[in-house]
Amino acid sequence: MNTPGADDLNQLMQRLLAFRSRIPAQLLKNVKTGTALILEPDDAARATLAELIEQMGYRVFSVKTIEEARKTADALRDLSLVVSVPRPRGDDDRSGLEFLSQLKTRSPNLIPILSVSFAESEDAVGALRQNILGFFIKPYDRDEVLRNLGDLLYLYDRTNYLVRLLADVDALVTGWESRLPSAK
Repeated sequence: MNTPGADDLNQLMQRLLAFRSRIPAQLLKNVKTGTALILEPDDAARATLAELIEQMGYRVFSVKTIEEARKTADALRDLSLVVSVPRPRGDDDRSGLEFLSQLKTRSPNLIPILSVSFAESEDAVGALRQNILGFFIKPYDRDEVLRNLGDLLYLYDRTNYLVRLLADVDALVTGWESRLPSAK
């Protein structure tokens, strides 16, 4: 397999610069940061999921209990994505699935996602019946979560997803442009 040389990188950079020049400036000024809420009792799983969702351009709030999730959801006006486990800890007898369903009813544009372990797969089937749009299976596989989240964001928030994606490309090209002397 041939490794790319300086000419190949230069051609790639020129193509990226040409692509970036066709992105309307007004479009990039309208990048809207989404807000996500994660309800996950496990510290490590919550941190992993928060990192992945932040990579997708979201401002993330993470909580351990359903009570904290309810308070956080009530305080946030622009909540656009919620990920919950089926059985979070707390005194409240509502399940994470019921919590997601109630949030979806209150905010129709919200993207609710259930986070399940393999042993909780029956909860994933129940989630689909309650209009929960998707689910992640633990332990989280980085590529699978990013792909599934990308698919959901594209399907349910297409415009904002594409604008954020173009803004990410613009930021990458700008960073490379400053480091590659041939790009200037």
